[in-house]
Amino acid sequence: MSVGSIQGGEASNVIPDAVELKLTIRSFNPKVRERLEERIRELVSSQAESYGAKAEIEYTRGFPAVVNHPTETALVHDIALAKFGKECVASDFSARMASEDFAHYLMARPGSFVFAGNGDSAPLHNAAYNFNDALIAPAASLWVHLARSFLS
Repeated sequence: MSVGSIQGGEASNVIPDAVELKLTIRSFNPKVRERLEERIRELVSSQAESYGAKAEIEYTRGFPAVVNHPTETALVHDIALAKFGKECVASDFSARMASEDFAHYLMARPGSFVFAGNGDSAPLHNAAYNFNDALIAPAASLWVHLARSFLS
């Protein structure tokens, strides 16, 4: 859970009528995600009540976790190793809490969400990000090899 925004009032010496908190909740496990929503509702409501206040909770579910399938992940991993060598493939890449709409595809069909390295650059969704054009041909080549392997 991360608190991305807390807003209320405008003066340091005046208690505001309302305060708004904006949270992001992420979990790799759907059951944990459900439990987190339940607990947030329970805790926020009871905490507000303990001070004689009222809490209004607007809970919007974002994207589910991206969960790769082992067979498809092994396929892309093996093809990348054969094509680029072990110095260019992160075999120990750990799970990320990124928000990604591709998660919906992986819930419907087996697959694997993979990253193509960009070299020395700020990460995606950063104002300093600079796309490495030299990445286009090798990344396209990986997709060609994946398609050939899958279709053969």
